[in-house]
Amino acid sequence: MPDRLNQLKTRFRQELLELYSQVKWGDLPSMFSCLDILIGLYFGQDNDLPLFKHHPLEPSWSERDYFILSKTQALLAHYFILAKRGYFEESELTKTHYFNPTLPYHPSIKTKGVNSAARIAGTGSAIAAGIAFQLHQTEQKNHVFCLCGDSEIQQGLFWESLMLIQHHQIKNFTLLIDYNELQMNSQLRASINYLPLGEKLGKFGFRVIPVANGHNLSEIVAAITKAKESTGPCALIFHTTKGKGISFFENRTSYSYQQFSPTELTTAQNELR
Repeated sequence: MPDRLNQLKTRFRQELLELYSQVKWGDLPSMFSCLDILIGLYFGQDNDLPLFKHHPLEPSWSERDYFILSKTQALLAHYFILAKRGYFEESELTKTHYFNPTLPYHPSIKTKGVNSAARIAGTGSAIAAGIAFQLHQTEQKNHVFCLCGDSEIQQGLFWESLMLIQHHQIKNFTLLIDYNELQMNSQLRASINYLPLGEKLGKFGFRVIPVANGHNLSEIVAAITKAKESTGPCALIFHTTKGKGISFFENRTSYSYQQFSPTELTTAQNELR
């Protein structure tokens, strides 16, 4: 399986770069920070069974797991993964537009495979907690995954969501934290320093699983497998690199929501081959 996933990892980076250069929107460094997490979740397996239970041809399948993208600056990457999983034709990806009700610039539950319309930092975790609470109340076993950026953890709403999970002893809930330590224009620690993160999450009753290399698909799949097997809520802290794979914008804030020059695009394409 690692070889198969690593092949996807290389090809998907190349294809996502091409898509980004065509549609000209989104935050590519943020997407490349969490792309491997999305690959591990949507394509990873445990004993030949999918880690993430879903049915692209029946998106509302009652036994499906739920994925909430709270890190919405990576929305184009999520669309890309959904297309690769067969929720809609890949040709639709080039039609993303503010006025396109199918693939808009902001998440919409009208899009197949999208379970929330989170737009503001921190709201995705609250929506995910609400879904998990409803499933818990009706004694359903569906698992809820929420992909968060490390910046939104500074929001009070994020911690209120954890209080809800802890108070009601909700089990089937996993935070996937893309921890690259960079915000749009500064280092995370220079803004509001909430470290040590793992210790704080543990105080809210979460089992904390740090992933030293958040781009290693074997480590990603192993961590998600542990979370699925856990008897309580989990927080997976993936140590990642913003802009992973393209040397001149790794760990840089200046490329957020910026387009490449023709020379930069050629360099990026060559580095991803």
